[in-house]
Amino acid sequence: MSTTRNEEHSLLPMRAVWGAVWLGAALVWIGLLAVEWYLSGPTACPLTSETPVYGTAQWSWWPPGRICVWELSIGTEEYTITDHPSHSRLAIPLLLLLWGASLLTLRHRAKKR
Repeated sequence: MSTTRNEEHSLLPMRAVWGAVWLGAALVWIGLLAVEWYLSGPTACPLTSETPVYGTAQWSWWPPGRICVWELSIGTEEYTITDHPSHSRLAIPLLLLLWGASLLTLRHRAKKR
C-alpha cells in the first residue's frame, strides 16, 4: 500500500509529537537521576528512621542508584551491611531505549515509502 504525499505530510506532526514526548520522558528520567545523585550525600543513608546511625553513600551507575554501606560493631563482632539499588530500576532506561528504537524504526519505514 503506497502513501500519497498528503498522507505523508499529515504524519509528520504526529512523528514530531511522539519524538518530543520521548525526549521529554528521557529528560525527566535523567533529571530525576541527577537529583538523586546530587542528594546522595553523607547523610543520605540512615540505618533506620529512628536511629542516628548513618552509613557511607556511594553511587552506582549500573543499576543506577545509591549504595549504602554500614559498618557496625556488636560486641566483638564486626558486621557490614550493604544496600544496593534494585535491578528493577533498569526497566525505565530499557523502556526508553525500546521506545526510541521503535520511533526510529517507524521513521525509517516511513522514509522508504
